[in-house]
Amino acid sequence: MALCPLAHDRKSLAKYWGAAANIELPPAWANKTFDDPDVIKAYSNFLLDLIDRFDPDYVCFGVEVNAAFAENDPQLPAFETFVTRVRSNIRAEHANVPLFLSFVIGGSGAEGTRQINLARRFLKYSDYVAVSTYPFIEAAGGPTGDADPDNLPRNWFTRVRDLAPGKPFAVAETGYIAEDLVLQKYGLNIKGTEAWQEAYLRFLLEECNKLDAEFVVYFFIRDYDQGWERMKQQGLDEFYKMWRDCGLIGGGGNARASLGVWDMWYRAGRASAFNVGGR
Repeated sequence: MALCPLAHDRKSLAKYWGAAANIELPPAWANKTFDDPDVIKAYSNFLLDLIDRFDPDYVCFGVEVNAAFAENDPQLPAFETFVTRVRSNIRAEHANVPLFLSFVIGGSGAEGTRQINLARRFLKYSDYVAVSTYPFIEAAGGPTGDADPDNLPRNWFTRVRDLAPGKPFAVAETGYIAEDLVLQKYGLNIKGTEAWQEAYLRFLLEECNKLDAEFVVYFFIRDYDQGWERMKQQGLDEFYKMWRDCGLIGGGGNARASLGVWDMWYRAGRASAFNVGGR
């Protein structure tokens, strides 16, 4: 189970969840900060209610918390207080459920350093080193190019696991395009193929096996062609087309080669997966 207190910008307090998606907060909450006791209590109670209802094996209580904060962001201390107290509140009621935060990986240069430094800062509040990565833009080397996963550094996952080698590693979410990604508004024109998607999946699962990953979540199982058409009708930004063609199943229901790789590893089980899935 994964929840996030952050808005879509991944650094502001999430807006109101009401009759319409992402509408403004009620006036009494409009100026509250992350460390406000009411915010901490509300989010903690929401989490506790969902845990009691669904009895999850794992709980991610903050998604991609290192995605957008600057290292000197004035909101960061308040968010750290929020994370600390929410974790304490959940742990007081559920002593054994794994509680973790997820961390974006993918940036290079100064951006990559910022991501790593913030992940290191928040790992103390997370039971797992849990990553979120959709590295087709990095594989392409920028907004245009070929999303060949062989272009990714071979330490793509280990460099993050090594921040806290004593903690279990997990992939909270990942995906890879199987078709070309064209987002005119954002200047993206990246070539994707089913073969490259399959190669990424093999790399992902082999690395996770080597790192004895607790779990891997692939996002999405099927292309959301129809979903994107509905999103456009609702006026959603082109940004939300980003992951449309990441499915292990195409939009028309056709199974891709990557689905066979996934199923092969799944059937093999943890003990023998590496021998079955070799490249």
